Amino acid sequence: MSVRCAFVLLLLVPAALEAAAPPERADAARVKALLRQLDDEEFYVRQRADEQLRGLGMAVQSLLEAERGRTRSLEVRWRLGRILHDLTLDRRAGLTSSRK
Repeated sequence: MSVRCAFVLLLLVPAALEAAAPPERADAARVKALLRQLDDEEFYVRQRADEQLRGLGMAVQSLLEAERGRTRSLEVRWRLGRILHDLTLDRRAGLTSSRK
């Protein structure tokens, strides 16, 4: 297995496991704390915050978009871009209805 494949699996497996759990309610204070953690010096802290934000799902989309436009951190912008991309994948693929 190549290093690239191993890295992809490392990122996808935890996200897939959390996707099976019911979505959590979005608490603005918690989301702000997770957004700060996306710029932490420790990779594990950044990765865990990324996973937890993904677990909150579409409920935090507007907060993530606002932070992506506001932040100066390239790491945070990149992570938020990936999270938003992944959260909206179904809608962009036409798999879910845009009406609720």
